[in-house]
Amino acid sequence: MTTSGSEWRKAREEGVEVELPSGRTAKLRPISLQWLLKAGRIPDGLTAIVSQMISGKLEITNVVDTAKEIISLNELMVTACMVEPKVVPTPTTDEEIGLEDLTDEEVDFIVAWAAKPAQTMDTFRKRQVKSVETVYDSQDLFSTP
Repeated sequence: MTTSGSEWRKAREEGVEVELPSGRTAKLRPISLQWLLKAGRIPDGLTAIVSQMISGKLEITNVVDTAKEIISLNELMVTACMVEPKVVPTPTTDEEIGLEDLTDEEVDFIVAWAAKPAQTMDTFRKRQVKSVETVYDSQDLFSTP
C-alpha cells in the first residue's frame, strides 16, 4: 500500500512538534533553500548568497555584509519554518511571536533543523566514494530460463 498524499503533506501543512534548546516547544515545517527560492520567497538582495549556499560555493568577500545576509536569511527561514507559534512582524495574539522573542540559540537550532534533510543527503553523497556495483544484469530480467 502506498502512502497517501495527505500523509506526505502532513509535516509541511501541520508542522512537527519540536522541543527547542530552551525547553520551549514549537511546531516546525520542513523547508529548504531551494523551495524558498523557487517559491519566490527570497528577496532579490539575498538570491546571490542563497545560490552560493545551494551550490556549496559560498564566497565571503566582506565578512560584515555576508554576516548580515546570513542573519536575514536565517530570519526568513525561521519565519517560513515556524507553524505554531507563527512568527509575524507585530505579534498581537497568543498564537504569534516576533523574531525578537526567539533566542539566537533557538534561531540557530531551527535553521539547522530545517536544513537537516539536505545536510543528510550531502553527507551521504560525500561518503559514497565509488559507484555501487551492479547486483544483477538487466539482461537477466528479460531472459527465459
